[in-house]
Amino acid sequence: MLFVPILILAACTSESRQFDEPDGGSGSTGGGGQGGDGGGGDGGGGAGMCNGELLRISNVIASSPVLGSCCDTAFAALSDGSGLTSLDPMGLHDCEEATMWASQPQVHTGTLNFDLGKVYEIHQVVVWNSAQLNGQRGVRHLTMTVSEDESTFVPLNGSPTMLGIRAVCPSGSAIFDVDPPQKGRAIQFNIEDGHSVGAVTNVGLGEVWFFGKSCP
Repeated sequence: MLFVPILILAACTSESRQFDEPDGGSGSTGGGGQGGDGGGGDGGGGAGMCNGELLRISNVIASSPVLGSCCDTAFAALSDGSGLTSLDPMGLHDCEEATMWASQPQVHTGTLNFDLGKVYEIHQVVVWNSAQLNGQRGVRHLTMTVSEDESTFVPLNGSPTMLGIRAVCPSGSAIFDVDPPQKGRAIQFNIEDGHSVGAVTNVGLGEVWFFGKSCP
């Protein structure tokens, strides 16, 4: 799905943009990349819950005590826009360690947590998979879940069960519609494995964005 930014306003807490409303179709791709297999649940939600403007949620905090981080990568790089050719879902992501996240060696299974800072009505998830080592470090199988209270998690509607491999740098994104939208503050990526073969023993992601509407 192609989004056409009409207005971009820089802000401290959120990057405010006007987009065409999502019209379905999980697993569409940006920047020429491959998408993933859809398969998320139907755990509640519904359109029209919040009246705010559709925006990219910024100041997202990622963490994972189990997966950890390796080398020169960092959790903060997952949502700061570093490594992108443009601050847009159609931008391409590079393969520099300083602009992405990778788990500890020998650890390729675990939960990656995203704290959005407050409750939003979530409409879309945009993922740039790692293209390091011809895509072998990229995440393969996973599930995505969401929670309003950071305690009870349900499947994220329209979320994928697999992310496509990215074999060339810079790489494109995969865009997943949350259909119907769901309220949530916390999102989990429950990573099962990577595209790794041979000596590649960990997993990584380039960037993860969430689009939604602010709730009272």
